[in-house]
Amino acid sequence: MVRTRSNAMPHYVEHREGATEIGKLSAEAIVGEYETAAKEIEGMVAQLIACVKYCETMTRDALFVIEEMKATAARYREEAKRVFLQIENCMLMTAEVRKTCIEFKEKIAVTPAAMDDLTVAACCGGVCDRGVEPLSQEPTGPLAILMDVFIYWWRLVGRVFR
Repeated sequence: MVRTRSNAMPHYVEHREGATEIGKLSAEAIVGEYETAAKEIEGMVAQLIACVKYCETMTRDALFVIEEMKATAARYREEAKRVFLQIENCMLMTAEVRKTCIEFKEKIAVTPAAMDDLTVAACCGGVCDRGVEPLSQEPTGPLAILMDVFIYWWRLVGRVFR
């Protein structure tokens, strides 16, 4: 009599003809243990797949964060460049103002003899408490230069604050 496969035996094995009953029982017991271990291994595979999916999600999120960090670093560099250029522009403007002031200072340097030629009206532009009449013509000489300096300075400052 050939014994058929028991319900406990996996589908990939079957008894041979001529195997003894003790051999068959021993083989079934051993194959059952192997099958139980194989199912445990498969269970670990499912757990490992879940871990891999979690790692993939973490990797995807980490790559997104890395791109955000790179973009932030690029924005910081652009801001640094903007601030750098603004500081240099302010320094260039300051140097230009200083140079212009020195040039105009040299132009308006008045000798004591030339001071006698200036009238109170020319110095005050007609707004004094001494009763001098306002200028009837465009200012000339040192006052004209001073007015040019003021106008130049006003335009220069206007460029900085626009």
